[in-house]
Amino acid sequence: MQADWQAFLIQRGAVIEAGTVQRFDTPGVRETPADAQLFDLSQQGLLSVRGEDSESFLQGQLSSDMTGLADATRLTSYSTPQGRALAIMRAFRYGDSLQFLLPRELVEPIQLRLSRYVLRARVEIGSDDHVLGRIGLAGEKASELLARLALPDPPLAGSIAHAATLCVMNVTVAQPRYILVAPYQQIMRIWEGAEEHAQAAGDGAWRRLLIDAGIPTVYTATSEAFVPQMVNLELLGGVDFDKGCYTGQEIVARAQYLGRIKRRMYRFAYTGDRAPDAGDSIVLGDGSEIGTVVDAARADSGWRMLAVIRSEVQDQPLHHSDAESPVLQRLDLPYDIPSHKESA
Repeated sequence: MQADWQAFLIQRGAVIEAGTVQRFDTPGVRETPADAQLFDLSQQGLLSVRGEDSESFLQGQLSSDMTGLADATRLTSYSTPQGRALAIMRAFRYGDSLQFLLPRELVEPIQLRLSRYVLRARVEIGSDDHVLGRIGLAGEKASELLARLALPDPPLAGSIAHAATLCVMNVTVAQPRYILVAPYQQIMRIWEGAEEHAQAAGDGAWRRLLIDAGIPTVYTATSEAFVPQMVNLELLGGVDFDKGCYTGQEIVARAQYLGRIKRRMYRFAYTGDRAPDAGDSIVLGDGSEIGTVVDAARADSGWRMLAVIRSEVQDQPLHHSDAESPVLQRLDLPYDIPSHKESA
């Protein structure tokens, strides 16, 4: 986490562990969910790609279309030649660069891997973590708060608004949610204006929003564990089947058109005492492994979880890690998943 930004957050009661805001302990801060919530997104690192060949280079590497990002943001995956997702990223244009938000722990390995394939392309790959701050706004009054602060409000999910050095992305799925990117000093001023009208919350609350929206995150523990469709990425606009070849494209397309998607990501509630971690097993009552945890976050009475499982067992009693743990309760997602008969 950038040092000045960390000090700024600590002054506001942030409890920070390993560069991630766990919670805010400021006296008087609301403890109940608010109509507008404010988040530090430093746990999401920035991968930057610059150069006149950046767009064409990335077209051959990533699963979604890298054109038209001046006014749009898209999810995308970077996969192995075997079609396994190394990372899932949010792509957007900022100034002269294409930027990608992804877990901070993956920025360096993805940067190094992409750099191997630059060859003669006029491209520079780096990170703007030390330059650009990232914050999130969410809740029914998030748009109202943008207006109160005289900030641009992109009207549609997936759209972007720019104002000088500020980028505002509408990433709404299920409920209003925005990501703001700007130089740290500007982000500090925005936070100061927003904190009187929004509840500051930690990383777990933001992850809970992603889980409830059915948006997957790949971490080091699950890098190369999933083909993009296993985590429903094509249902979220993160796979373009018409844009041409990219790394892993043959496997991803074959899975789609030959109906070989036998595992899908579902949302669950879990009431066990042990915190689920990405990469943990999901098992049947006999203890046989049937799936993998994608992400999990604390909820009011336990945990919310995304997990990839074999689709034909989605309605059977499922458990986290071992058959002695409580049965998972399957919850709806805000989008439709093809039935396993259609996917198998």
